[in-house]
Amino acid sequence: MSNVDKTEIHNKMVNLFNDSEDRAAAIVAASYLEEQLKLVILGHFKNVTSLSANDKNNLTSGNGPLSTFSSRISIAYLLELINKEQYDDLNLIRKIRNDFAHQLNAVTFDSVDQIKNRCSSLKIYNENDAKTPRDRFFWSVTYISLHLHNFKKWEPKEMED
Repeated sequence: MSNVDKTEIHNKMVNLFNDSEDRAAAIVAASYLEEQLKLVILGHFKNVTSLSANDKNNLTSGNGPLSTFSSRISIAYLLELINKEQYDDLNLIRKIRNDFAHQLNAVTFDSVDQIKNRCSSLKIYNENDAKTPRDRFFWSVTYISLHLHNFKKWEPKEMED
């Protein structure tokens, strides 16, 4: 898979993020990273190509070891595919996604202190340009995404529409 294809997929996520209200933006961006982690981890395993599609699916769904965002973050860290700062920020991004997903009321990056505090705790992208919680979240997601794009082995074809 070429970098052009990875860039196209990333650009789809960016466009969805920019065109969406905060709840949808947070869920889309976190889901994108969750999918990238799955593909990078599977690409890292030496014998994954010898598995049937069903066996691969069993790894990544249901009660499989790669079925949750949390497990993918932990396994990526244990395999040294991400560093401690990325590990911590991915867990914050996961929690922010869950904060949005489990709120019945209208929620924005600015309306809930817990979300604002988690966004301010994101460490990877700590630039002055990220002045709002939404910007900080977006740039943290983008930074991690670009890091994951640097892996040669991942299968973005699984992410296509």
